[in-house]
Amino acid sequence: CHSSTTVIIKKIECKIIDPDFVDFPVCEVMANGKKSSVSVTAHIRQLPVSSVSLNVVLQPLYGKNLAMLNATWDACAFMKNRKRNRALNRLFKYLAPYTNVNHSCPYNHDIIVRNFTLWNQTPLFSSPNVAFKISIGVYAGDKYRALLVGRADLEN
Repeated sequence: CHSSTTVIIKKIECKIIDPDFVDFPVCEVMANGKKSSVSVTAHIRQLPVSSVSLNVVLQPLYGKNLAMLNATWDACAFMKNRKRNRALNRLFKYLAPYTNVNHSCPYNHDIIVRNFTLWNQTPLFSSPNVAFKISIGVYAGDKYRALLVGRADLEN
């Protein structure tokens, strides 16, 4: 069964929680009709980074706002053995072709995502037209460092 659902990335905001740790020289959505892509560059000011956790929250933008996903992952452990977490690995496969995050910790370089798009990708689930808020809290060395907040719309 072929789905005609399209995921359109509408917005990205990169919030610096700890300016001594990170800044975002690039944080943008490029849109061309229903095709959209995201580029983010996180310039890491304290290298190497050997401990990273991500708190990912996915929730409808309107309505009761109950989170469909609210989970925290040890990014270093995940990158060391991606097959151990099938759900996160499935999500990472969408991102992998667009990023330099391709090895386990420590990270001795900036984190780059270039032209990430979900155009022509099968969504993880089917839904009527709906807008989602996606929040990714970034923790390094057990400290809250940054927050990425985005909006993506599912359109049938």
